Amino acid sequence: ARARGCIFDPIQTGWMPGPCVDMELTNEFIASHEWKWFNDEALTKPNTQEAVLRGYGGADAYTIDDYHFRHCEYTLKQL
Repeated sequence: ARARGCIFDPIQTGWMPGPCVDMELTNEFIASHEWKWFNDEALTKPNTQEAVLRGYGGADAYTIDDYHFRHCEYTLKQL
């Protein structure tokens, strides 16, 4: 994905073409909360936010339920 100019968008929770990501809004989203990340669904294997945001969260990255609600809020702001 990086080789094709994509970046990991935490709002969309996926890789997006660089020009499609509103970095100002993304940075606001990241700063809105100190998200806790995990490598397993049971939330027992912590991962760093930095690793997840750089796209090194592993095949799966899990977080708390509040993330989902904030993700929806910021997705609407992207429209």
